[in-house]
Amino acid sequence: MDRILNYLNDGTQPDNRQETKKLKLGCAKYTLINGELYRRSYAKPLTKCLRLEEAQEVMEAVHKGECGTHARGRSLVMRQGFFWPNIHKNAELFVEKCSQCQYYADMHRQPASYLKPINSSWPFAIWGLDFQGPMPMAMRSYKWILVVVDNFTKWIEAKPLTHPTAQNIKNFLWANIVCRYGILMVIITDNDTPYASVWHPHTNGQAEAANKDILNILKKRLDSAKTRWPEELPGAL
Repeated sequence: MDRILNYLNDGTQPDNRQETKKLKLGCAKYTLINGELYRRSYAKPLTKCLRLEEAQEVMEAVHKGECGTHARGRSLVMRQGFFWPNIHKNAELFVEKCSQCQYYADMHRQPASYLKPINSSWPFAIWGLDFQGPMPMAMRSYKWILVVVDNFTKWIEAKPLTHPTAQNIKNFLWANIVCRYGILMVIITDNDTPYASVWHPHTNGQAEAANKDILNILKKRLDSAKTRWPEELPGAL
């Protein structure tokens, strides 16, 4: 990194011609902006170059900081907007050392099943709906999470509820879906009790997968303080 900075700053080159040629080719991927080194990439904007100790601090903040979701290696790299050598390997090793990620790791128990074709012509027309709970009793007697997922964009909306009643669902759909995204065409639900384990989810498991992701993020962020889950729900989303 120092060699690249020196070359871009004042044209400092190694004595060896072969090393100089190699350095010039490598520097074509980098640029200086206000004294900071950035690396050009194909699919993303400029990524800021960091030294290893700075990279460690960034991974710590992104992974389990105030808005951290304990994302895994590849997701952790994609959300940062930074670059350093061996970035993917370092991110994977960092996640492997996170005790909460290891303790709450996924365990696949549901058998494979056939998918059902669901055609959605435009965003926010078809929504899958499901309940998550019962959760630990929290402030205002919140005990349930109502989760809806758009079939087209996979956008998730969720809200803590005290009771899984029809009136609460109607209020949520009006305020959070209709008033934000317009009148929807179809709502898909398994039409089962919220206590049941769904064997054949009608939305190919989209709402159930969203439930699982939200629950995993809440577990990792809360650890022992589980009654604070309504406060952490917006961050998890």
